[in-house]
Amino acid sequence: MITFSGFSAGTLSVGLLALAFNLVPVALAMRFRQYVRDFPSRNFPDFSPRCSILLPCKGLDPGLKENLAAIFGQEYPDWELLCVVADETDPCLPVIREAIAAHPGVRARIVVSGHGSLCSEKNHNHLVGLRHADPDSQALVFIDSDIRPHASWLRDLVRPLGDPQFGASTGYRMIFPTDGNLASLLRSSWSMMSTAVLANDKLNGTWAGSMAILRHNFERLEIARRWEQALCDGPLVAASVKEAGLGICFVPHCVVGTFENATMPGLLEWTNRQMAIAKVYLGRMWGTAFISYGLPNFFLLMSLVLLTMGLFRGQLDPAIFLLLTHAPLTWLMGAIMLGALRDAVPENAEHYRKLPLAYLLAMPLTSLLGLVNVVASIPTNRITWRGVTYEMDAPDRIRVVERRKIEHVSY
Repeated sequence: MITFSGFSAGTLSVGLLALAFNLVPVALAMRFRQYVRDFPSRNFPDFSPRCSILLPCKGLDPGLKENLAAIFGQEYPDWELLCVVADETDPCLPVIREAIAAHPGVRARIVVSGHGSLCSEKNHNHLVGLRHADPDSQALVFIDSDIRPHASWLRDLVRPLGDPQFGASTGYRMIFPTDGNLASLLRSSWSMMSTAVLANDKLNGTWAGSMAILRHNFERLEIARRWEQALCDGPLVAASVKEAGLGICFVPHCVVGTFENATMPGLLEWTNRQMAIAKVYLGRMWGTAFISYGLPNFFLLMSLVLLTMGLFRGQLDPAIFLLLTHAPLTWLMGAIMLGALRDAVPENAEHYRKLPLAYLLAMPLTSLLGLVNVVASIPTNRITWRGVTYEMDAPDRIRVVERRKIEHVSY
């Protein structure tokens, strides 16, 4: 028979610490929800300058045809699209040409960039694409080939740039698994949980898969120079903007959909790569992740040990259950975030409703996965990204170790 003892001071103190710590993600999610609710009331000027969109492409992303159709379908007065590929034999080119032919009203063209040796393939595509951009474009917009934006994405993303306090604007992505396997659910929740920090002006950054900046700021801040020997694009834009004393406007309505599945090996490669990049480019965020993923799992392990010991003795300290709050509070955080994101992008509301209950139930595993990623990133700065292996010696210095051609992009 199991009986309950009184609260021990030590267990109670640790339990209250665990509870307080586990409430932090819930607080971030609630702040995010409030940010989403307040955003439509912000009085941005009516601003829609001529834009150049740069779209780097490599390989066949899942749903590439549908993604391109959504990008070509933007409702915006004056814009052009530059589809930049490194190689004329890339398998994505026939799909791009088909999209261009199907949308004769869009000013779109293909730029073949070749292979750079000093920076990432994506940054090289950006740099070459910028040389071909319309010199009269006032805004530069960057988008990834694996996202499917709604028709007003471009207008919503660019409009905050009419406010001079903002140096850049950004959206993010929500990964919608088309298959409910565990790896796909974990990849989606891993990405979704990091969205909460974007509502915090001090912690937010720019995600280059959905990012805009005025051309004069891009040139004044010498961002192209910072990209020349770097792996990442978004973190360097964010750093440049904040160093100049400007803000970054996160636009909730620009959280775009990505429709992909994942395998467990692909999940681990992708999440390990994100954390290794964060270690080099976002040191403070990587340290926060180390604590955020490490402590909850430490408290959870402690609770399981104490629970097991108490069951053997037949006597439990009620404070043990404070150490077990990680899972239910993670479920609560996920539910708040999903509701807020569904409200932020009504165009994708149906996709949010289709997420299975298993999505929320798997979220505590996402925390454990994050800890695995942080630990895996400690001994190495080497990553593989779309067929290219890089060694990150420093934020502004990388080496290309190996390059191989890819046909299909998968995770």
